[in-house]
Formats: sequence, structure tokens, C-alpha cells
Amino acid sequence: GLRELVRRSIKINLGARDGKNYIISCMSKQPQITRARSLEYEEIFKGELYFLDLKTAVLKQWDRFKFVFNEDKTRFSEFLDAANKFRSDAHAKTITKEQFRNVMPKLVWLTKCLQENG
Repeated sequence: GLRELVRRSIKINLGARDGKNYIISCMSKQPQITRARSLEYEEIFKGELYFLDLKTAVLKQWDRFKFVFNEDKTRFSEFLDAANKFRSDAHAKTITKEQFRNVMPKLVWLTKCLQENG
């Protein structure tokens, strides 16, 4: 949901060409940046964009996204870090019951914000 929100919002606000440059500016790894430069805007979102790049894209354009996340930049940032840390698709590892109980409310908040406001 976050990937789609960022894709749509940036394209609407900046257009595909400037949006592509903006998204590339949010990337952190040089090989990723190099590959993304050869892709069209839409293609970047299909595989070259990491979860934390989405966080950077939102934070750098917070005024465009703040209403989706109840104007709580700190909560958004902290909760997205927690979600990233425990993503089984990217960081496969065992999670304890305590970690699960800690991260679930954060994931619920993020999901709810995206569903209600995205």
C-alpha cells in the first residue's frame, strides 16, 4: 500500500520525469541508482525501490503525505523502521512473541492509515 501511495502521489505532484529523479534521489545504494536510471518511472516501483527508500520519499515530501499518517512524522518514521525490521520477506528471521506483540500495533496503525487515508 505504501509503495502504491508513493508512486501515485509523486507522479501526480511532480510528473513522471521529475518524479523519477526524485525517487532516485531517495535511493541509498549506488547499484540500485544505476539500474533505476535505465528504467521508466513506473518500472522503478516494481523492484528497484527498497522499503526504506519509500520512507525517505515520504519524509522528504512530508507535507504531501502528512495527512495520510495523521500528521505524526515521528510515529510514521519509528513504526516504518519497526515494520522493516520484522519483514519476513526481506529480513527473514525468527521473531519472538514479545517482538510480535510489540510490532503488531505499529503495523496495524500503518495499515489503518493507508486504508483510511491513502
